Amino acid sequence: MHNPKEIDCTCALGIPFKYDRIRELGVPYLNQRWRAYCSRKFNKVLVEMGDRLKDSGILHVDSIKAILTGGCYVDKPGQHGKGNACDFDGFLTGDDEVVLYKAGVNLEVEGYRIRSMSRKLASRIACAISLHAGVVLTEHYNSLHEDHIHFDISRGEKWLNGGSRSQNLVVQAALKYWHDNTVQIDGIVGKQTRKAMKEFLGDSSAGTWNITDTRWKAFLEKVAAG
Repeated sequence: MHNPKEIDCTCALGIPFKYDRIRELGVPYLNQRWRAYCSRKFNKVLVEMGDRLKDSGILHVDSIKAILTGGCYVDKPGQHGKGNACDFDGFLTGDDEVVLYKAGVNLEVEGYRIRSMSRKLASRIACAISLHAGVVLTEHYNSLHEDHIHFDISRGEKWLNGGSRSQNLVVQAALKYWHDNTVQIDGIVGKQTRKAMKEFLGDSSAGTWNITDTRWKAFLEKVAAG
């Protein structure tokens, strides 16, 4: 029988998870008794992902107090129900500032300043996560993910057969915010996406240019590094 609390992953990223879905506006619910749990396989992915996020300068352990999340294991169907998924809502800084993934937020509630992270930072995080999780869903995937990044390990973290729709959307969003704002974020990799990605990588090779797994990972690493 599957044990939903296989392993405590509250600090797997190196910065503790805090559940922030209690209040609509994202003010973190600082209940020390709340713990995050996931499968052992997914915990390993989270640890590697945490190292990536810190090494890339996205997560600063001296200034970020907590990662805000809706949890990893959630009692519902799909990868959350297997303990193989996580939702990244944003983070809480040491200055009691709530920085949310969701765009268009700028207000103050109960002493917390709540604001949106830049789309450049959002795409850096999505790209860094994509190097470790096979499925990464954002607001470009559907409206259910407009306020968080969902990621899971239901698919291998490789670029196969032209990439999945979710992988394509992460690439196109990163290109739009970091390179060419005319790139269409439609999940379809065509001539425009390949051209922009080639330019961004500074690849001067001649002939037909296709996105390979190696080029895709080099792209994600470059964006994640900022």
